[in-house]
Amino acid sequence: MLLRVAQIIILMRAGLGLDLTGLKKIGRPAIFMCFIVLLVEIFSAYYVKAG
Repeated sequence: MLLRVAQIIILMRAGLGLDLTGLKKIGRPAIFMCFIVLLVEIFSAYYVKAG
């Protein structure tokens, strides 16, 4: 439980530091890379629970 709370806090602080102008410069490849990582995490979590 405590580990989850710490992860949420870290991710929220990291997300609040996003620079929109920098993100616009990087564009679509950055968004696609985020989704690839997200999909890998979802499938691995499902595999661990199902296994």
